[in-house]
Amino acid sequence: MYDREESVIKAHPKTFEWIFDADSRQGKDETEFRHGFSAWLETDNYGPIYWVTGKPGSGKSTLMKYLYEHPATHASFRKWAGALPISTAGFFSWASGSKEQRSKSGLLRSLLYQFLSINPHLIPRTFPNLWTKIRTMTSKERIALHLEWDIDELLEAFQLFMGAALSEMKICIFIDGLDEFDEDHQELPNFFKKYSLGGRVKMCLSSRPWNMFEAAFQTTGPSVKLQEITQSDLYQYATDRLRENAVVRHLLGRTIEESEALRQAIVDKADGVFLWIKLALNDILKEFDPKQGLAGLRDRLDQLPGELDGLYEKFLLQDQTDTQIAETATFFLLIEARETVAEFVNDTSASSLTVWELAFALKQGYDDYATDGDLAQVSDVFIQERCSDTIECMHQRFAGLLSLQGRPSQNHHRSIKFSGNVDGDSASIRRLANTKVTFIHRTVRGWLRVDSVRRGLEQRISAGFDPHLRLLRSHVLRFKRPMEEIEHHRRFDEWWPDVTLAMTHARYIVNDAEKLQRRFLNELNRTLSWLWDTNADPNDHWAAKAFGFFHVRKKAPSIWHPFLCLATKFGLTTYVSEELDAWISQGNHGVLGHGILNYDEKTTPLLTYATEFLCSRERSIYPLSDPNMVHNLLERRHYINPGPNHEYIDFETKRPMTSWVKLLRHLRDAHRRHLIGYFDTDPNGITRWAEIVRLFIRGGADVDAVIAADPWDPEITMVGVMEMLADTYCAVELEDLKRLIGKK
Repeated sequence: MYDREESVIKAHPKTFEWIFDADSRQGKDETEFRHGFSAWLETDNYGPIYWVTGKPGSGKSTLMKYLYEHPATHASFRKWAGALPISTAGFFSWASGSKEQRSKSGLLRSLLYQFLSINPHLIPRTFPNLWTKIRTMTSKERIALHLEWDIDELLEAFQLFMGAALSEMKICIFIDGLDEFDEDHQELPNFFKKYSLGGRVKMCLSSRPWNMFEAAFQTTGPSVKLQEITQSDLYQYATDRLRENAVVRHLLGRTIEESEALRQAIVDKADGVFLWIKLALNDILKEFDPKQGLAGLRDRLDQLPGELDGLYEKFLLQDQTDTQIAETATFFLLIEARETVAEFVNDTSASSLTVWELAFALKQGYDDYATDGDLAQVSDVFIQERCSDTIECMHQRFAGLLSLQGRPSQNHHRSIKFSGNVDGDSASIRRLANTKVTFIHRTVRGWLRVDSVRRGLEQRISAGFDPHLRLLRSHVLRFKRPMEEIEHHRRFDEWWPDVTLAMTHARYIVNDAEKLQRRFLNELNRTLSWLWDTNADPNDHWAAKAFGFFHVRKKAPSIWHPFLCLATKFGLTTYVSEELDAWISQGNHGVLGHGILNYDEKTTPLLTYATEFLCSRERSIYPLSDPNMVHNLLERRHYINPGPNHEYIDFETKRPMTSWVKLLRHLRDAHRRHLIGYFDTDPNGITRWAEIVRLFIRGGADVDAVIAADPWDPEITMVGVMEMLADTYCAVELEDLKRLIGKK
């Protein structure tokens, strides 16, 4: 949630100091800089909202972080509050980050967490119903409690908090990047204006100078347009950066007029954009030839495009060979693949790759390394070499457009557990390995996703490259070559985030000419099975933990081959099909070796797992049920993969069930819970699950099946379910199903 705030660079020394000086920008800029920030914060004279705006890369986020953390801000806030208590909170939105980092729900969750951490006495008034419920729970029930917040609940909680808090304190909120929210940008200003009324709330907001923000904030308080007021800051930054080079520093002192002209030319070309001047100075200093003097620096400056997009194109495309561009493309596609998967499974902590993950994904010759040999802890030398190579390649291929985020990744619990004898150097090496790799600015990511740019990158890369396959391999290698001491244990929760990501990457694989997906997945299962501290139960297996608590599982037939069942839930159609083919054609040569338990005909069949998320994957890490998976399972019937009418003992009800009746129950439940859309044209909606129903019927599903009553719905026949759905949702696919049933 706080990745963006932590990744924002700190302000350069002596820049932005003018923001606290009411008189520092009077004169030619007075119309733009109407009121000092301190004057706004210390009094009620200038309105409740201070708007920071500016062009992309002009330093809005840096200024917001500077203000949010600066002691002078809190001193001014304290002066305004008088005798009342104060509370501050901030949120740094990020379009390149996770869904929670760019949504109103993420904003509300973050603000509530910050405010209630400071004011825990307001929790009962913020969540009155939940508080009453929790107070009556046992300790066991509280531990098992899992909360999911929808936007309406969060809005109600925030309103209750503000109502309670403002009766006893004053509040100041900093929100960076309104333009980066995935919300209606026309409505967003109204949300903030609503809570800024009443005289006890101040908000400092930043955004690009879009028309809707201009219109919304022109009467709510003062504003500052950065590119029109930061010329002296840019000049200071350019001077300091140039003077870091000893030779350049000497030349600047020797040729005053020429050095002044150079600095002013840099500032003029930057046109108020801090990011441009930073990247441009990196480049001209890197290319500096002492023999050419300041004239050489000026020549290089003149060669640089004046816009950020042009600068990116020069650095990543024009100045690199095809081989180098291919390496750049590899980085980008790996980063993008992780963003896709992390968003799908809603793991905000995993949206950025770590150096260690990249180290095992970049190297082309690591495929056999991932599947051969036993587990072994890697040495400090190996870690440092791989991380150094990865970081060096990153800097070379991205010209400073990727950066290392200092805080270690929190989603890889395994990689931050060490034995007591890890010394300082070892710990620092491991911290480096777990730092995240991020774009320095959203404009970099946006430019890379432009169709023409993307094509230019992909044209240079090998046709067989697949970023998801590389990242699956990375997960396997990090389990097989851990940084911490190897131990057998049963801490499934430590593995689960990595397993979830690995299995989801596996589902996204498109290019796999060498059939590596199956090898990597079986190696993942083999590795975790070896690490799992098995007990006396012959059916004990690490993957079984993904199917619920032991006290629930032990009351039903044992899960047959938990890893294959798990792969089915994750939608790994190719893998499941290949494993079944191997089992059917060669007996135990396929899946038997690692994780197949004694088959019980009453165990839940694969078809049931394949259709568990038939109509909705609401709040789930698993994908929607896939017709291709269902088709392949129906084509590979065997006693370990029975058909739709095979009777088993239901995992939850402990009563007889079939995959077909279970599917019909899912449809009945989805109808009751309004999970099916009217006049649905989404290919992942009715069209998809109607095809699954069609496959079941053509595969011999019992058209006379009856779905028993339950506490929510009465008994109904299969025909009754189809008529109910067809009459309600008016879909051609459902009418086709009715006709198909009529022919049976």
